[in-house]
Amino acid sequence: MKILGYILRPQRLQIDKRKTVTVNEFKTPENERDVKSFFGLTGFYRRYIRNFAKRSAPLSNLLRKDVSIDWHEEAQKAFDIKNTLLSPPVLALPDPNVDLQVTTDASGVGIGAVLKQIDQNGEVKPLYFY
Repeated sequence: MKILGYILRPQRLQIDKRKTVTVNEFKTPENERDVKSFFGLTGFYRRYIRNFAKRSAPLSNLLRKDVSIDWHEEAQKAFDIKNTLLSPPVLALPDPNVDLQVTTDASGVGIGAVLKQIDQNGEVKPLYFY
């Protein structure tokens, strides 16, 4: 079932591939408005991007006051986060009979977390990335 840019299937949630076309066609940002638009687009799907805050930090830094849009290698790597959305991990739907686990990570540039469950086969099932 397709709903709000997602495909809902038994036991999993994934991005509707038609929605990733816009992400794939997004041009390299040239100004602050472009960077903000890119964040709006990718931020909607951040649950699929592990370490989104940390990986996108170089772009966040371009939005600081008194900073010009100077495109550099780190900014390009952060912009390439869009490639993650072209083949995102499929998120599992929570199993109410299995314990939830949270793994967190923090640094000077961002925080991250993953909500997950481990199935009866020992396989880690990500439910949500932050």
